[in-house]
Amino acid sequence: MKQIWNIAKLTVKASVRSRMLVIFLVLLIAAVGLLPILIRHDGTAAMFTQVMITYTLVVLTTLLVGATIWMACGAISREVSDCSMQVLSTKPVARWQVWVGKWFGLSLINAIFLVSVGIIIYIALWWGASRLPEAQQKLLKEKLIVARGALTETPTDRTAAVERILEKRMNEEGVQDLDPRMVRKAIEDQFQMADELVPGNSRRRWDIDLGWRKDMLTDKPIYIRVKMQSADIDFDNPVYKVKWVVGDFESGKYWEKDVDMIHNSFRELKIPSNMWDDDGRLRVEVWNYSRATLRFPLDDQLEVLFPEGSFEMNFVRALMVIFFWLMTVAAVGLAASSYLTLPVASFVTMTVMIVFMSGNLLETIVKERTIGEITDEGEISTKAIDPIVLPMFQAMHKIVKLSQGVAPISRLSIGRSVLVEEVAVTFLKMVVVMGGLMAIVGITLFNRRELAALPGNDS
Repeated sequence: MKQIWNIAKLTVKASVRSRMLVIFLVLLIAAVGLLPILIRHDGTAAMFTQVMITYTLVVLTTLLVGATIWMACGAISREVSDCSMQVLSTKPVARWQVWVGKWFGLSLINAIFLVSVGIIIYIALWWGASRLPEAQQKLLKEKLIVARGALTETPTDRTAAVERILEKRMNEEGVQDLDPRMVRKAIEDQFQMADELVPGNSRRRWDIDLGWRKDMLTDKPIYIRVKMQSADIDFDNPVYKVKWVVGDFESGKYWEKDVDMIHNSFRELKIPSNMWDDDGRLRVEVWNYSRATLRFPLDDQLEVLFPEGSFEMNFVRALMVIFFWLMTVAAVGLAASSYLTLPVASFVTMTVMIVFMSGNLLETIVKERTIGEITDEGEISTKAIDPIVLPMFQAMHKIVKLSQGVAPISRLSIGRSVLVEEVAVTFLKMVVVMGGLMAIVGITLFNRRELAALPGNDS
């Protein structure tokens, strides 16, 4: 462990001696500090948060990813090319210790960057918040600069009903030759439509179980967040009138409000506290006054939002998730640097990053089972090569899906909690699994690399 720590310290010292660490830190602070000045907000809490949190953290993460790729790809390959690695190999230090030590050193540099800039963002955030109008400050502290949890309706288990209908449907004439999986999917879609659609002059009800939280939420600010879509869009007037009713309408303990909803947009409504029953169940209803059929998608379920922690700890947890991402990027760059020259290692690392950012594309390819287009007649344009390339895309999709997790920046920008469990899962996925896999690959390649080879002949 002592050798690993010494290599980590040498990695940091080398960055300081080259002035790269100091120069980049100054540029990073300048970029993050100047961004709120260059991008003016409109004085609302939402736009202020967008500038001070979303934009600054996106810039911070992007710059750190680029710097990490550059440092990691040169950490080993550059030292091999200038023969300093050959000198280090004469010391009583194993190559795996060199690799792990450099990984820890790069992680320590990223930690310095994140802590320094994170403190500046936090100070600038509260300084800017104090200059907002009083009403926007109150909204900011209730909805945005806070850690809010979310509860949704417990989904109804339709398995037994689907199987019962499927068995009956498969016995009907003309259905026996169909694929049972397609028939089951059609039945499930019908149930989903019934749960999502609210025809004109009808209502839809959600029952949210607060459970043990009902006592701690007494007199606390509560919001519902919901997304609405219209089956019959009126582009000239895409506003639909609905009534929201929260509480028990029959008992008289309820709150109601007429609201204008916009197609395919989220809306947050503040509702009175203490509207749940003695068992902690909160009843929410929407009454569709329009003639159009409205859809409340299950993929973006109605959520009850409530405060459950401080913004400071939420901010720290979000930075920890970003830090774990950077550790994985460093591991990928080091693995490439273990056997390749700096330009080639940088190209390979950037390619891997592009693959990881293409999760939606990979998911579409896996679902449609083709890399080409499907015509209206059902013809596939690339069916000749699909059997060859599909296994590769399926493998990449599994790896990318394994690494997917919480999105800390978007969570912070809307005041949502980054949970401790999510931080732990991100650590296991990104650092232990992905980072460990890259460490195995990188150390194996590094052990097989000929350090005495002439520069330019090791790739």
